[in-house]
Amino acid sequence: MTQGQTLAVIDSPELSAKLSQEEATLQALQTDWQRARLDADRKTAQLLAFERQPRSIRTRSKESSIAVVERTSWAPIPSCTF
Repeated sequence: MTQGQTLAVIDSPELSAKLSQEEATLQALQTDWQRARLDADRKTAQLLAFERQPRSIRTRSKESSIAVVERTSWAPIPSCTF
């Protein structure tokens, strides 16, 4: 025997299936992590851009947002009788 030489090969369909399943799970988790990281980077960039705006613009933006919410607030639908 020499160093690095294969001693035995185990052929187990159950272990091969489990390995494939775990590799697929790993890939899905890595994709989710990358998506979350990109979303966090995007939100951080938006926050930094907002913080760089002059205070007067930020205040107007907030007031505009409040006005839009007030204009679009829902009202209960009147009850209908048939």
